Amino acid sequence: MTFRRLCSLLSHATYERDLEDFVREILSQLLGILAFYAHQLTPSPSDPVQMNACDQFGRLLSTLNELDAVLRARCELINSAQLELLHCLRVMLATRGAVDLQKPDKTTTPISFNDPAVPISPDPVSQTDHPLIQNLSEPDTAPCSSGSERPVDPALQEIFDQLNDPLVPVRGHALIMLSRLLESRDQCVLGHEERLFKMLVQHLSDMDSYIYLSAIRGLAALGRTFTDRVLQAMLGRFRQLCARFHSDSNSVQPPGCRVEYQLKLGEAIMRTLRELGEMAPAYRDVVLHTVSVGTRDPEPLVRAASLSNLAELCRLLQHAIAPVTYEIFALIEFHLIQDSSASVRQASANLARSLLLEERLPDWLAPDVLRDLNRLLSSRAKIERDPSVLEQIDAALGELNKCARNSLFSKPLSVESLVKEIRISRPI
Repeated sequence: MTFRRLCSLLSHATYERDLEDFVREILSQLLGILAFYAHQLTPSPSDPVQMNACDQFGRLLSTLNELDAVLRARCELINSAQLELLHCLRVMLATRGAVDLQKPDKTTTPISFNDPAVPISPDPVSQTDHPLIQNLSEPDTAPCSSGSERPVDPALQEIFDQLNDPLVPVRGHALIMLSRLLESRDQCVLGHEERLFKMLVQHLSDMDSYIYLSAIRGLAALGRTFTDRVLQAMLGRFRQLCARFHSDSNSVQPPGCRVEYQLKLGEAIMRTLRELGEMAPAYRDVVLHTVSVGTRDPEPLVRAASLSNLAELCRLLQHAIAPVTYEIFALIEFHLIQDSSASVRQASANLARSLLLEERLPDWLAPDVLRDLNRLLSSRAKIERDPSVLEQIDAALGELNKCARNSLFSKPLSVESLVKEIRISRPI
């Protein structure tokens, strides 16, 4: 009866986020209780009491089937482990305990987006998406299929075919359609995350902007849906490119191609963080580590782009950047003083300016950081000779001066501030 009420609630209700957490907790408890009692089932034809208990539990099979269909329609309420547990319970009840819940057929190994040699495997959710009883075809009448891959939706298959087209407009249109599917979180993309990620990353190396800009948009949409896996994979690839350039100086790939690819990958990472919104601070440390690796790259363009990405990260995180302000100031000081490239020094001054975009002095910036930042910018303004770098330094000093004045002095009186209102709460 409890499972039927839960199915009815999930089918007809539209609830808030706190009620979603309550339903998720109730579902987890019910599945755990049912798994405990179902594990005690041992089919014994000679014991009528045990057979009667198996039959009573078997009556739950239709309810569990209905619950499985409802949960697949509302996939945000259940994770892959709970969905697999529900599938095992359905199998166990359908076989009256003949299949043991605690004896899986085989172990699965996690798939990494970073390893191109690993074959593509479907999502764990899709591995449980098959009927309880399957009709096996004869060996001589039908080819043997693995049964582990989720069938491809016709719309998604058309996109895959167009991505292999030699014409640039066709491939660009396919990437745009794929981005729309990912942005709308269409169910047809579930189970094909690895394949989609590899295709989008592959099209980043295209020289045509119609292709690689659409690929960046698709990676950002994919990262918003599967953040933990996709964002970590992109950050890992970015670090690998820096490490590979340091370790293998005789690479066959031209340095220009590597730099362009790395810049595009960095743009995809930052766009993913912008899509995350309030969830972006959760990935602050790993993104900061990757960006700091990019600031040590031998190529000036990569160093400048990494500092610009860090400035964008400061604008996104705001107060959440407070625990790492000393590390950010160390990067500003090092590149503004010692870097030989004007573009890198300009990006470093822009990073300093990004810390001071509020009306007043940020309360999350330590006083000693503000003092040292003012001294650094003032001294570099007297020494720097490049006009583009001087422009950014002057802009940063202007922002610092404005924030300090707004924090120390009150705003001048105006006509609006002198107007007084008299309100009578209880007129006679």
